[in-house]
Amino acid sequence: MIRKAPSTFPLLRILFIFLALILPAPGDGKIYAPEEIPTSIPYQRAIILHASGKQLLILQSQYQIPKTTAQTNLGWIVPVPAEPTVGSIPAYEADRAFDECDSISQPKVNRPGETAAMVASFLILILPIVLGVAATISLLLPKSGNRTNRLWLMFASSLVAACVLLLTAPFLIRQKKGIGGVEVLQSYRAGIYDISVLRPKAAADLISWLDANSFHHDKSDAAAIQSHIDRGWCFVAAKVHTDTDTSSAKAVSKGLLAPLVITFPTPNPIYPTALTASAGHDTEILIYLISQTPMSAPSALGLRFRSNQSSCLYSLSNAMSEVEPPDFLDGLLDDPFWDFALFGGLQKFKGTLTPAQMASDITFQPSPEAPPYREKVTDWATSGILIALSTLAALILLLPLLHFRRRNRRP
Repeated sequence: MIRKAPSTFPLLRILFIFLALILPAPGDGKIYAPEEIPTSIPYQRAIILHASGKQLLILQSQYQIPKTTAQTNLGWIVPVPAEPTVGSIPAYEADRAFDECDSISQPKVNRPGETAAMVASFLILILPIVLGVAATISLLLPKSGNRTNRLWLMFASSLVAACVLLLTAPFLIRQKKGIGGVEVLQSYRAGIYDISVLRPKAAADLISWLDANSFHHDKSDAAAIQSHIDRGWCFVAAKVHTDTDTSSAKAVSKGLLAPLVITFPTPNPIYPTALTASAGHDTEILIYLISQTPMSAPSALGLRFRSNQSSCLYSLSNAMSEVEPPDFLDGLLDDPFWDFALFGGLQKFKGTLTPAQMASDITFQPSPEAPPYREKVTDWATSGILIALSTLAALILLLPLLHFRRRNRRP
């Protein structure tokens, strides 16, 4: 009695369905993951434009109100090196501008095993076709004759079919491409904020003004305030207006308050951190810098991206069209500063800074010879899964050959 060898093809079909569900399908495109906004530590982000000795700073901070703090006390103080012009844009418009900068400056992610997984996925997808060709040829060939020759002919025909699929696949896939001692220089409404631009004579004078206007502050702020006063700096005091709906996307988005937009003259780009340092907490800072020439920053604020292009300027221009008060743009649009041709490219800096590292404001220095750069990261977690799946796929692909080999050895 001749026993028929158990077929491995039902098992193959089950494995094909399983792998089709779990393996990544190869495709052309790129997925961008937005910058994650941390909730465990204070967070700030900014876009800086600097050209011809003038800076535009879009500054946004994490939105957190202690239970003991009323909304009317929600405000912040920003020191700047010269008398500024201050405005604000809606939080949702800021999201669009930051997201555009983020999509351009994404790191290059290296996933070892990704190529092998994609190749194995493609081979598994075409394997049923190859096996179908082999089965058809097996039925068409005469039953008589040398068994080894028939098996080799089936294998060669299937290999030709696989080569044809591999060569034609690229063509089948479509490519997608005041108070005494404090001079109030300006006072007005800008978006959700009541803005005051102040020039105090001493730290005690500014602290008295903050107390009188219900601004929360720490005793440790005095030293940082006095340091800025000694250098001739001004202070922007911005308080959320009492009629603001903090649940609206105009006021808050992704846990971040609508940003302040501040312009002022400065020879080099600058980001104020000394007052932040006085709070005594580590702070994560993300800065997108668009300038005439490449810039360098303190090592604690690591460079993540540098390019020679600044295509995000158009998204930023759209966001600035929503700036309040409307007269913020008066004169700015006619200023050579707003000529996009002045800006050389986008740079991205990011780091978690300690109070000691923030004790001095961040001043960027020209670095004309700095080359383009994109951060490289390795995703080992995903790589482990891809390598495991690739190994499984390779074993599955070997099963038909083992099946034919076993049949060929049978007397």
